[in-house]
Amino acid sequence: MKACKLSSLAIGLTYASFAALTLFNWLATTLPLGLKAIAKLAWLTIPGDLGLSVSLLTVALLFLSSAYFDPGTVKGAASMLVGCIVGVAVLAMQLLVVAAGVADAALTCLAGEAAEYALSEGLLRPDVLLGLGPLALTPYSWRRAKSLVEAPQGSIATY
Repeated sequence: MKACKLSSLAIGLTYASFAALTLFNWLATTLPLGLKAIAKLAWLTIPGDLGLSVSLLTVALLFLSSAYFDPGTVKGAASMLVGCIVGVAVLAMQLLVVAAGVADAALTCLAGEAAEYALSEGLLRPDVLLGLGPLALTPYSWRRAKSLVEAPQGSIATY
């Protein structure tokens, strides 16, 4: 249980830091504040996208609340499960964007025109790489939430 709490805390803090970076990049590219955007962090592309920042912050708050409330409680398990679902959904949306870009480049090539597409720019983003953590935690969080809310065998559940 302690490892689950630590992993929720680590994932939540990582999501929060990347949410702050994407929000900073959005502010630097949108408002004339004289800020310089951080285009790359090591090999990771950091976009200036407000929507991505909000979704990363949502996942961060869900995982941090899962670490705050014990993952053995209903609140903690529900926070972790919803955080995993939203994190995997953000990952899936970016993978669909990458697949659409590849299909667009392929159709352009089939039409006889030259097309360039950088696959690494679409895959080396925070939403893709951070989504691997919630993807790995989804089966555990599902089992944990299910075990907390289902009735014991042989009993009649009343609502």
